[in-house]
Amino acid sequence: MTGKEMAIRLRESADLFERLPDSIDVGTYSGETIRVKTKHDFLAAMRALPGLWNKCAGGNIIWVYRHLPKGGYIDITVDRDQVCEKVVTTKTVPATPEVVIPAEPEKVVEVIEWRCPESLLGEREAEATNDA
Repeated sequence: MTGKEMAIRLRESADLFERLPDSIDVGTYSGETIRVKTKHDFLAAMRALPGLWNKCAGGNIIWVYRHLPKGGYIDITVDRDQVCEKVVTTKTVPATPEVVIPAEPEKVVEVIEWRCPESLLGEREAEATNDA
């Protein structure tokens, strides 16, 4: 990629950042990532930058991203607990019989599952009603 092509991509991203409302605390910005702190800011940033967003999650974060027409890329990231319900269950891990190594006793371990809404923007009406 040439410097000129990179400048075009960055300019395209910068134009989108300028469309974000001042009320959104974007936290940190790294490359083409907007890191917000709240569900409200996450949804507001998505709404301020209309278009089709792809949803991803990993570890303790969830993010949406999209590719821009001129080759740019932008994503919005938030802590997963802001938009998903954390469900902790337990399961029994069976005892391991002793063979050559010492046996491991039976134990109970946490199993963490995240249940995220299929559509993050689908909550707009409910949120607007609650804000009124």
